[in-house]
Amino acid sequence: MKLDVDVLRYLSKDDFRVLTAVEMGMRNHEIVPSELIDRIASLKHGGTYKVLKNLLKHKLLHHDSSKYDGFRLTYLGYDFLAIKTMVNRGIFTGVGRQIGVGKESDIFEVVKEDGTVLAMKLHRLGRVSFRAVKSKRDYLKHRSSYNWLYLSRLAALKEFAFMKALEEHGFPVPNAVDCNRHCVVMSLVRGYPLVQVKQLQNPDVVFETILSLVVRMAEHGLIHCDFNEFNIMFLQDRSFQDLLPVVRQRIIDGFNPKALDLFEREFDFFDKVTSISGVLFPLPKEERRAGIRRELEKIQMQGDDLYLPTAPNKLVRGIQVDSGIPLQSAAKVPIMITFNVVDRGGDGSDVKPQACIFKVGDDCRQDVLALQVISLLKDIFEAVRLNLYLFPYGVLPTGPERGIIEVVPNTRSRSQMGETTDGGLYEIFQQDFGPVGSPSFEAAREKFLISSAGYAVASLLLQPKDRHNGNLLFDNEGRLVHIDFGFILETSPGGNMRFESAHFKLSHEMTQLLDPSGVMKSDTWYLFVSLCVKGYLAARRHMNGIINTVRLMIDSGLPCFSRGDPIGNLRKRFHPEMSEREAANFMIRICTDAYNKWTTAGYDLIQYLQQGIEK
Repeated sequence: MKLDVDVLRYLSKDDFRVLTAVEMGMRNHEIVPSELIDRIASLKHGGTYKVLKNLLKHKLLHHDSSKYDGFRLTYLGYDFLAIKTMVNRGIFTGVGRQIGVGKESDIFEVVKEDGTVLAMKLHRLGRVSFRAVKSKRDYLKHRSSYNWLYLSRLAALKEFAFMKALEEHGFPVPNAVDCNRHCVVMSLVRGYPLVQVKQLQNPDVVFETILSLVVRMAEHGLIHCDFNEFNIMFLQDRSFQDLLPVVRQRIIDGFNPKALDLFEREFDFFDKVTSISGVLFPLPKEERRAGIRRELEKIQMQGDDLYLPTAPNKLVRGIQVDSGIPLQSAAKVPIMITFNVVDRGGDGSDVKPQACIFKVGDDCRQDVLALQVISLLKDIFEAVRLNLYLFPYGVLPTGPERGIIEVVPNTRSRSQMGETTDGGLYEIFQQDFGPVGSPSFEAAREKFLISSAGYAVASLLLQPKDRHNGNLLFDNEGRLVHIDFGFILETSPGGNMRFESAHFKLSHEMTQLLDPSGVMKSDTWYLFVSLCVKGYLAARRHMNGIINTVRLMIDSGLPCFSRGDPIGNLRKRFHPEMSEREAANFMIRICTDAYNKWTTAGYDLIQYLQQGIEK
């Protein structure tokens, strides 16, 4: 059962009161009678039964009427109780992506209010591959009856205690932060399990280190301890990262008093703005916009020389406190805020709005990598005078798991467009640019075509996934812009399901604009394919430069390098073994395969049903 923390925001105090009542009843009942739940919860006017119905709808409870009418907690309900407790304790404020699945646990990233990322392990005893726990482990001691939630709680307590003890004795283990029910929160280890390491520079040193750990554990009476290639982590080489704070401090030490004053005011101001994203997570969705306003009203401008980090030529004159918008995200709360800015050295009275997106809990470096490749492709296309459009917008990581993103000007997401009209892109373009065949409509269609072709080439190489309509923007001239590169190269949503099988998004409504014939026989379709082919061939001539740009980040610990062979597969997508004619035919097949592919429509439908993103 998938953990969807979005549901957590809609649960009331009464919901958690009833969940807790079921949990208490399960101490003595496998299935807790409805009457007992009602007595423990003590809600007025029969409110318990209404709440039970709501919890059942969200699959937080399981209903059983085989012997009598009763309920039991599901793992999802147990998850929510543990997460709610952790949030109330201030251990973390947001739940991020799933980073691990084991035979007896699920592991997620969680983020603290200050942006620090931790790991949350939810024990899942009782899975098919782990049914012999009663005979294999000593959790039960002399108890004859049990349920899987109780065993998972015991497993979590034992793991937390062992981590604490091992850390105190100097063993290299994650720092144990807190434990509640079946949930253990620990420091996030940035590295790779031994099973993923294909080559070692010093295998003899590694062998001796591992063997010495086995001996040390044996000296403390610990034998085996599931000490295998899946549970041994190799930390990333941090020699370069460890130098960065030293270099940063030396740069700061070199500032004169005036520069140091500006530096401190600039970082203090935007740190306060960025931190709002983390503060909003516990709030229900309907209260977040008001929450942004409250936080923005607390922030004071200190001087008229502060500038936008994504655009240093723009001086900030103030914040539009009513402009804060919480953006769509399942586990985090990115926010968009509009500033009043003027051009540095320009007319000080010419104040203009400029919006930026602030994120906490996302590693923006992966977006930077994708946009660097897109920027390279843009330069390549311009160098050969190829009429393809790409917009590499600005992204600035400002700290671990936080950053500022430039808002693409004069754009709306396809999802936002769907909230104001029932028609598809074909109808929207007619509303915005005039009837089909008019000069303004055909000009917009052409701009959509050249931008779609540009992003088709970029998408083939980078393999961005999660291409729902919230991640596709359209500007006021009809051009397409892709945003949000959280899944590129070898990664995809849903635990790398690779559901989006097309190499780029070309949905039915997009083909209606690109191909009026509907059968890939129109002049505009031929032009689109021709531009895709020319763009792909131009990119192939700069294959090594693009690959080396990506290769520079291979030891960064970014999620896109966490599985498979990202560099090798990127090279394969260039097909260096092919002649230009063969490569051109390959690109034509890619375009044909992407045309109105059913998995593209299926993914949009899934996002609409799960997240409410307009399809």
